[in-house]
Formats: sequence, structure tokens, C-alpha cells
Amino acid sequence: MQIKSVGATGFRGLNNRLPSADLHVGEDDSDWLSRADNVDITNAGTIVRRDGYVKAMEGTACHSLWSNGQLAFVVSGSTLYRLHAAAHGLEKEAIKTDMLPMARVSFAELNGTVFFSDGHTIHRILGGVVQPVWAEEPNWRPAVEVGNTGGLPAALYQILLTQVNAAGEESPATFPVTVEIAGQSSLQQSLPASGAITITPAVAGHYRIYATPPNGDVFYKVGESAAGEAFTRSTPVDGGARCPTLNLKTFPPCEQLSAGANRLYGSVGNALYASEPFSPGLYNPVGGYALFPAPITVLAATSGGVYVVADQTYWLTLALDELREIQPFGAAFGSAINRNDADGVAWFSERGLLLGDNAGNTKLVQEPAVFTGGGEAAALVQRERNGMKTLTAVVENPSPTGGIRPNNAQNGCGTARACGWFELR
Repeated sequence: MQIKSVGATGFRGLNNRLPSADLHVGEDDSDWLSRADNVDITNAGTIVRRDGYVKAMEGTACHSLWSNGQLAFVVSGSTLYRLHAAAHGLEKEAIKTDMLPMARVSFAELNGTVFFSDGHTIHRILGGVVQPVWAEEPNWRPAVEVGNTGGLPAALYQILLTQVNAAGEESPATFPVTVEIAGQSSLQQSLPASGAITITPAVAGHYRIYATPPNGDVFYKVGESAAGEAFTRSTPVDGGARCPTLNLKTFPPCEQLSAGANRLYGSVGNALYASEPFSPGLYNPVGGYALFPAPITVLAATSGGVYVVADQTYWLTLALDELREIQPFGAAFGSAINRNDADGVAWFSERGLLLGDNAGNTKLVQEPAVFTGGGEAAALVQRERNGMKTLTAVVENPSPTGGIRPNNAQNGCGTARACGWFELR
């Protein structure tokens, strides 16, 4: 059989929507490719062999690899490691040794702090040390005694307290204790000397105490105390600093985390949570969440808003008070990343790689030429090599049901694992 040679000055990339006979475009003598393994296609249309790889680190059932370009973490077995570049491969530093085996971990970086959660617990990494996500809420209420001397008028009073960590962050407030004083008396508050309220040795037993004016409902700071010390207040409070964490709760463990505009965002099941501004470890249980018709598969926060993919793709304002539908399809679970070449994000949708900016505008970059079919879950990486910037997606359990596959499609990504590739030009 004689093989016909066809000249081409360059290649446009992959195309599995056209029949094989139509891959030669002809106008500029450039061709589409039906398949391209282990190669990169440059901006000039040339083909370059992709670099190989070597094992960089030994591990046990490694998963949840994450990096923002400066920091990198991975879970191996039941240990969370921080990765450091070394002369030959990678060096690993164990920072948490009680991770749940094979529980997927999501990471988000905000102002130099890395938050991570496996859906059961949530922590943060500061200075390479794992810490609670915020100052922890005391799980007890203060004991309040009424004395028979003092200058408090007869009235009802409410008292609560917060725990203060070494960074000056205040925990959610305890539930208020209400007492009644008849005549002049003193109000004494006793704190239990219990080590259960301190999670790490670095956190001292430091409390900030708040009380209301006589028959009032606003909590003002009246003093501070260490664990086990009694605090006495014999004069009414009439103003001052209000309790900043009243009616707030610690940010919950989530399946996915993302961060943007000084807020932490998280999702679990159908629920989306947003932290308080500049307080990523706290959220408002009344208004700091939103519910969706289906489980959330992708969460991607930007400086201007938040992308959420559930039954379809949504764009929300940072405070979650406005929502609009932007795409009628879903996405592979956990595939969102922050792009390091723009103020935007990317993820692997049911119609291939999708780029989103910080204003709710999205762009499907593969769909015109490549059918992908989506997948159950995916991981994306942005790679910069030899002057090219590329996004690569590795898809778990790829499925052709995510989109409408034309009858003439060939060699689609529905049967491959590494099936998302796009050059950022």
C-alpha cells in the first residue's frame, strides 16, 4: 500500500471532532492532530518532545499534592509533609502525623497562611507549624457568683467571654450567662482551671471578658483574665469595645477550600461557607453560607467573586448575597486552581478546560476542537517550560456523558486519564 505524504508548515493542536480526512486545513497549510502523546505544540506550530520525569520522593499512597509556586505539601500514608526542593529530587518534612488515610485534603492560601481540610478537621499552617484554624471557643460557660458588696445597681446582667490566642485573635464567644442583682453588690466571675480549653502548648489560657450594662443587650469589654483567676466587677459598664465575635462560629471542616479578597471559602455537600472578612477562621452561621440544588464539585474564589459548580456553574459576590447562572453544565470534582499568570482561575468542566477571570467571565478553551466528556474528579497543574505555559488535567474516571459527543469524533479523551491540555497564549 502506498502511503501518501502531505506537507504541513505547522500544527494547530488536537482535534477529535473532525473526521480524519478533514484534519488538513489547507488555508495556511497547517494541520490538526488526531493524537499527540508526550509532545508540546509551540506557538509557532512546531512539535517538541515533552521532557521526561524521574521519581522525586518515596511515599506510601501519596495524594493531595498542592503547591502555590512557593510552598508545596503532600499527604503520604497518614502524614502531611511539606516539600522542599533539593539537589536530587525533593526533601520532605513531616508537619502532621495523624491525617486520615486516603482522605482527600484541600488547601487554600490567604495572606501567607495555608489552610487545609479533609472534610473532618480543619487547620492552618503558619511558619511551617500546623495550628488550629483560629482561637478555639471554650466549651464551657463561666461560673458567676453574686456578692453582697459593690456598686452594681439592681438589674439583669449578661456575661460572656472569648479565648485569645498568642496572635491576638479572639475565639467565638461563649453562650451568655444571665444573673440578677438585687441592690448594691459585686459581680464575680470564676474561670475553671481546665487545660481542655488549650489545644497547643503555644496558646496560653488568656480570656477576654464582656458584660452588658444594667438590663442591657450590648456586650462591652470589662477586663481580661488568665485561666483559674477570678475577675471582679463592682461598677456598671457604660461603653467601650464591643465583643467582635458575638454570634460567630469557627469555620467548619470542608471538602474544598478556596480563598479570595481576605476571605476563606469552603464547601461540603450542597453547602458553601464564607468566612468573615479578615477573619478567615470565623463565619456567621446565620448569613455566611449558601445552599445549592446539588453537591458542589468545584469552588474557586477570586478577588472579585466566587465560582461554584454544582448542578451548573454559578458566579457569586464575595459576600454571597448575589448569584447568577453563567454556564449550564458541571465540572470534575476538586479540579480548580488559581492561575499564576493572571488574576483568575481554571478548572476541568464537563466540556473541557475552562478559564475564569475575576469578574465572572468564563471561556471554554478546548470545546471548539476537542471533546473531553468530563470526569468524576480531576487535578490541574500549570506548567511553564521552554517558554511555554500550559495547563494539564489528569482526570479520574473519565466519562463521555459530560457533553454531547458528535458521531464523527475520534480518539476522544473519554478513554484517557491525562486528557486535558491547553497552551496559555
